[in-house]
Amino acid sequence: MMAPTLSFSELKIAGLILSLFSILTALLRLIYRHYLRKLWMDDAAVAIAMGFQLLQTIFTQVRYNPGSYHRETLVAAYYIAAIAFLGVVWLSRISILWTVMRLAARKNTRRFLLVCIVMYAAAMSILIAQEVWVCEQYSSWKSEALPQCDLGKRVGIAQIVTDVIADLTLIVAPIRLVYKVRLSRTEKIRVLAIFCSSAATTIVSTVHAYYLTTVGGADEILAGIVEMSVSLIVANLSVIIAFLCRIGQDSSNEPVDRSETSQIVTFGAVPSRRRIDILPVHVDVHMETFSEVPTKPGYDVRHTGGDDDVESVRNRSQQDSKATCSTTEYPS
Repeated sequence: MMAPTLSFSELKIAGLILSLFSILTALLRLIYRHYLRKLWMDDAAVAIAMGFQLLQTIFTQVRYNPGSYHRETLVAAYYIAAIAFLGVVWLSRISILWTVMRLAARKNTRRFLLVCIVMYAAAMSILIAQEVWVCEQYSSWKSEALPQCDLGKRVGIAQIVTDVIADLTLIVAPIRLVYKVRLSRTEKIRVLAIFCSSAATTIVSTVHAYYLTTVGGADEILAGIVEMSVSLIVANLSVIIAFLCRIGQDSSNEPVDRSETSQIVTFGAVPSRRRIDILPVHVDVHMETFSEVPTKPGYDVRHTGGDDDVESVRNRSQQDSKATCSTTEYPS
């Protein structure tokens, strides 16, 4: 195993900066969503991931002060930091899946995404159990001055395989979904770019797996912190960009022309085999997180579940069809 190139002080400083930055993005997201009164399951997953990130930050600082703590405390700190790492990475992915679910109108798509969420949670549990089993089976590391379990290649391979499969799902699912929604080309590119940023977690997880299986030591710990931080930042990216767009729009102090705003005609393709009278309703959309429509006085914007997003759009479009929506009849 190669000698680490980072000192303990450098690791603590770099890890602290990266972790605090990712925690700050999560806090900004949760505050903004609470302000809009639109907290939902994706926000709950981010909140739990942020808690794990905070635990990892605290116990990483504890681990690399070996002279100030007993050996049992250092061993416990390692286990907590290792479990927190997997918690942050996988809960961030689960949060993205919940966000994609709020875009989906078809029940089959929602069921598929729900199955993916369950599988992600199962993968996280299995990987945690694998790490604990390996560390307890070869427990000689606990007697070292700075306890750190040598997880070996099996754990590294298991993590990289599950990471690639999970991140590929996070990229493919939104692409298939967004192309069924009638958005402008510019908006599709922006939405897809945000979701495809999940590929960044695949890159950093590959780097972490390399350090896990070949280098170890402080370098491997820093690579893990980078993967955690990037995963949490990517999970918050959609809300952060919507927040920044809203700030930019408010600062311009220019009235928004409703005729120039993007419109969503339907939330799914109409079956081409059936000839029916269609009365599509054009609904103005301001991208808060992609399924959210700007609220007006008198409307309740609280989310009680994923289905309410689509239902609220449909109900509001019917109520406002005379005042704010354009309708067009298509011949039967």
